[in-house]
Amino acid sequence: MAKDETAIPEDDPKFEAWYAQKVEDERLVTVCKSCKTAACWRGIFYCDDYVNADIEQLPVHHLRDLGLEHSDYYAASDDYPEPAPKCGLCGAELRGPGSFDPCDCI
Repeated sequence: MAKDETAIPEDDPKFEAWYAQKVEDERLVTVCKSCKTAACWRGIFYCDDYVNADIEQLPVHHLRDLGLEHSDYYAASDDYPEPAPKCGLCGAELRGPGSFDPCDCI
């Protein structure tokens, strides 16, 4: 395994902040596979292909490098999204968070 050249010695006072950032950079975030944004998957701003797009998980550092959205959209709370809305008539789960598309019972 290659030595991390950006590593800070553990006895350095800045070690804890550096390590916390390193862990945050590797955290996986669920995003829309088509547009690579968490905002689309969460139903905040949909892309043109949101209906047919799948989802994938990307590390925070990759999303930051892409620069497609503000980091607030993939904050740590996004790992535990609100449950998908349910149909008021039959109780079936709708397409996903933020979706208002009707289910098949209508």
